[in-house]
Amino acid sequence: MKPNQKSLEAYITLEPYLNDLQSTVREAIKHIQPCTDNEIIDFLGINPSTVRPRRIELMRLGVIEVDGEKTQKNGRKATTWRIKKW
Repeated sequence: MKPNQKSLEAYITLEPYLNDLQSTVREAIKHIQPCTDNEIIDFLGINPSTVRPRRIELMRLGVIEVDGEKTQKNGRKATTWRIKKW
């Protein structure tokens, strides 16, 4: 499937405008994808109340997308995230 040219252009335009925390979370997801919020938090060693809002912002901006689900150590299911494929 070819990338949507307008979406790709929008992403390229958006990329330089991600703030430092958004970029940090994006790079963590890129490095460990697919990953849950808790895996991002553990990887970065940053407070969950900092990571989760940045992940939500990245999702709303279309930078990341749902990859699936994973069962965590506590037995609960969690959504996994990946960098959006263009």
